[in-house]
Amino acid sequence: MSGNYRRLASTIAAASMAAAVACSGGSAPSMVTPSTTSQADIPSSPGPNPGAPDFEFVELCKTYVGGTGPSVTFNVSVDVNNDDVADSTFQITLAGGTCRDIWVAGGVLFNRVTITEIVPTGYTASSQLTVKNGITNTTTTFPVVAGNVSTGAIARGAGGAGSLIVFTNTALPPPPPPPGLQGCTPGYWKQEQHFDSWRAPYTPNTLFNTVFDNAFPGQTLLQVLENGGGGLDALGRHTVAALLSSASSGVSYGMTPAQVIAAFNAVFPGGNYEGQKNIFAALNERTCPLN
Repeated sequence: MSGNYRRLASTIAAASMAAAVACSGGSAPSMVTPSTTSQADIPSSPGPNPGAPDFEFVELCKTYVGGTGPSVTFNVSVDVNNDDVADSTFQITLAGGTCRDIWVAGGVLFNRVTITEIVPTGYTASSQLTVKNGITNTTTTFPVVAGNVSTGAIARGAGGAGSLIVFTNTALPPPPPPPGLQGCTPGYWKQEQHFDSWRAPYTPNTLFNTVFDNAFPGQTLLQVLENGGGGLDALGRHTVAALLSSASSGVSYGMTPAQVIAAFNAVFPGGNYEGQKNIFAALNERTCPLN
């Protein structure tokens, strides 16, 4: 059991005890009414505060460091009675930058929800838990924890509690550049007098998306070479130069066209564009042996 969960359990235990006292007499404080009391259903309607913990709900959010990334699937296990028995299991898939309430307290006072992310290739995972205590009306955010598993809990009734769990993925750095001696820059390949150095099946009129993932809809390889700017545009320029250098028998590049294509597709969309651009740039900016 993680330190965060132990602290969370203590928080919710206190809330649950106070809830029992509140229900024994006097007026119960106002509370969020769960959208469903079925223990087998994901809530059909969200809590009132997206991106924040709501009483009786467990909410899950998916984020990426430095941009977007692929949708991610989570395995969810619910221990309804907190007796270390999984009473319900299911999967849920979220896109980057989205949140969803995934569990709501029903007829049992205390529910423990364990979420395991299926981490996409090329990323690391971490999570952060926030819990809201209905008795003190305070919200506590615990430290970020490395790894793909997090546990939250909810308590029903007056003075209940709710949890928000945010999973964040960080792109791994691209691998180091392969050995090689030569390369030609985007500036070389985009010049008309050097079009005779392009090798089949690649021509200036070849559409980028017939070779790589569709990062530049409707643009040819030449047009991507001519794009200005940083970020994805800079990566695109050096990717095309890397492709043409690797396809040329006159250039000792150190990568094959297939490797160049795989390297670009591994970071698009939402990966480490700058890191991969720097790798291609280092290769492309070596000595160009072509006329």
